[in-house]
Amino acid sequence: MVKEYYGLKGNQYFIYNRQGKLVKKLKLKKEKVFKIRGHRIVKDQYMYQIGKNQYTPSLSFRWVIKK
Repeated sequence: MVKEYYGLKGNQYFIYNRQGKLVKKLKLKKEKVFKIRGHRIVKDQYMYQIGKNQYTPSLSFRWVIKK
């Protein structure tokens, strides 16, 4: 099973690396599908991995589970 979520239009996401440093701020102009590759605790905060060395703590999303 692959876990995916839709990032909703207008939401702002903060992308961190695995050391907890802010890499970029991402504001979506349209909906985007992110694949969740895993999760990790970075600086005492639960974060979802959305790319190679890219983590986001907050998710405003709708789950989509595909088989």
